[in-house]
Amino acid sequence: MTKAQHLLVILAEECAEVAKAASKAIRFGMSKYKPGECMESNRDHLERELAEVVAVAELLGLKIRDEHKRDKVAKLNHYMEVSVRCG
Repeated sequence: MTKAQHLLVILAEECAEVAKAASKAIRFGMSKYKPGECMESNRDHLERELAEVVAVAELLGLKIRDEHKRDKVAKLNHYMEVSVRCG
């Protein structure tokens, strides 16, 4: 396995951890803490998992481009409006 392949596997795993952290935040709220765990809120945990995704992406030489983020925000806003109209 090459270094790039290894990092791609890690990136996929980190993305799965982001999905899990987002699910926990939906189910229990952003400000809630996991019982018996350290004092990390679901928000803190989600932010940490996102930072890990970005770290691995950077190790792969990937760039987080502002224009891609702007495009995504515009698309999200459009479909949220469509969703509101649909009820």
